[in-house]
Amino acid sequence: MQVLNKEYYVAWREIPENAVRYWVRLWQDGFHSGSHPEWAFSPLTLTGMGLLWQLFSPVPGEPDWGRSQRHAIRVLASRRALFADGIRFPYPISDEIHQWNEYWTDVAASSAQFRIELFERLTALVCSAGDPDYRAISEVTAVLAGELLLADYSDYELFVRTGGIFDPRREQTMPPVDRTRGLLDHLKRRPTYEFIVWTDIVRGGQPLSGGMSRRIAPLELSSPEEWTGRDGFVRVSGRPLAIFRGESTHSITAFLNHRVRASQSLHERSTKFGITGLRLAEDSLVRQLPLTARKPWRHSPPRTSVFQYLPRPDPAIESQAFAEAIDAVSDDPEETIRVLCDAFERRLGKHWPKPAGRRYINDLRSALARRLATAAQETYERWAGDPDAPTWLQGLVFDDRLDFLRIASEIRQSGRHADWLLAERFDLVGGHGAQYFTPAWITGWLYIAKGIRNREVHAGPWPAEVRCIAAFLAKLLLHVFVSCFPRLASTGVKAVPN
Repeated sequence: MQVLNKEYYVAWREIPENAVRYWVRLWQDGFHSGSHPEWAFSPLTLTGMGLLWQLFSPVPGEPDWGRSQRHAIRVLASRRALFADGIRFPYPISDEIHQWNEYWTDVAASSAQFRIELFERLTALVCSAGDPDYRAISEVTAVLAGELLLADYSDYELFVRTGGIFDPRREQTMPPVDRTRGLLDHLKRRPTYEFIVWTDIVRGGQPLSGGMSRRIAPLELSSPEEWTGRDGFVRVSGRPLAIFRGESTHSITAFLNHRVRASQSLHERSTKFGITGLRLAEDSLVRQLPLTARKPWRHSPPRTSVFQYLPRPDPAIESQAFAEAIDAVSDDPEETIRVLCDAFERRLGKHWPKPAGRRYINDLRSALARRLATAAQETYERWAGDPDAPTWLQGLVFDDRLDFLRIASEIRQSGRHADWLLAERFDLVGGHGAQYFTPAWITGWLYIAKGIRNREVHAGPWPAEVRCIAAFLAKLLLHVFVSCFPRLASTGVKAVPN
C-alpha cells in the first residue's frame, strides 16, 4: 500500500469529494511499482488474453507447445464472467478452438469502443454527485487500467499523471473533480507526440573503448536528432548510444519503452559479439520533436522498485537466480521470467505452476498483513510528533499482532483523515473468510508465464505490443518465489484472529 508523503497527503485530505479521494488513491496504488499483485492493476483483461491466445495458437505441422496456456486462458476468461469485460463479452461454453478463435476476434474488434464505454462509466461514478459506490469504482477502474496498459501507456506515466489532481502547491484554479474529469478525458483521447530517446552504453559503469564502440554501433551521427529509424545503436562524438525515435503518449513512457527494447537488443548484440557486461547507463535523455530548442529531459528509472517491500527469500535456495531476476525486472522482464521459470522447474518440477500457486495462496494473507503493517509504520514515522497527524495513528502499537479490524474502523471514523481504500485493505486482512482477488487467477497466470518462457524457445522473442503482460508477470513471479522459498527465520506482523 503506497504511503503518501506529508505534502501530498495534506493535498489529498483537502479534496472534498469522497469518490475522487478514493479513486485517486486506488489509481496510484494500483500503478505503484511496489504494489503487491493482489492490489496491482493487471493487463490480463479479456483484451490481453485475446492477444495471448494468438501467440499460443498451434502452428500446423509443429508441436502444440501452447496447449496448456490456451487452457489457462479459457479458465481465466470464464472467471471474468462477473467483471466489466466478462459481462460485455460473455465467454463461449464450448472448448472448440474455432469458437474461441471467433470469440477473441470479436473481443479485439470491439476493444476500442469498450474502452470508451469504460471511460464514460468511470467518469460518471467518480465525478457525479451523490454517495460513492466504492465497489463499482474499484471494479471499473481495474478493467480500464488493464486496457490502458495494453494501449501502450506505462504504469509510471499513469501513476504520475494524477499528481495534478492533488495540487499540493495550490497552483490549479479548477476544483479536483474537474481536474479528474479532465484527466480521464485526456486519457480517453490518447494524444501522442514524437520523441527521441537515447542512452549511453557502458561496461562495468565505464565508457566503452573506441574499438568496442564501433562494433556495437557502426553508424556515426553528429547528433541524436539525425536518427530517422525506430530502435537502434549509433555513435555520437564517439559514444555508443541505444536510441529510439517514435510516437508515445508521454516522455516517461517513451523512455521506459526505449529501455526495455534497448536492453533486449543490447543483450542480443553482446551475445553476437561475445562481449559480456554491457549495460544501459542509469539515465536517458528524451527530446520531444520538433521542440529541439529546449534542453532534453533527463529520465531515470523510478526510485521505488518492485522489490522494495518484498521480504527476502531463503538465501540457500536459488540465490543467484533471484538476484539475476531482481536485476533484470525493470529493463528486461522477459529475462526475469526466463530465470525464475527455470528456477521453479529445478525446485518444483515440470508442473511447477500448481504447487507454486498453492504456496502463494497459503502465504497471501500473511504477505498482505506484512505490507499493511509496513505502510502503517511508515505513516506513523512520517507524522511522528506532528499535531496534524492522522488521528487513527494514535494508539498504534507495532508488536507481532495488530488488530486490523479495529484499525479499519478507526480509519473510517477519522473524519477528514478517512481513507476508505486503506480501511478496505485492513478489513480484508483482518476479516474472517475474506475474498481475495489473485487466488482465482494465480495458477493460470503462472502457466502463462511458463508459456512466455517456452515461446522464446519455439517462436522467438516476446512481442513488444504485449510487453506490459511480461512486466506484470515478472513482478508476480518475484512475489511467488518469496512465498515458495521464505527465510526460515523470518517473522511478520500478523492480524489478530477473529
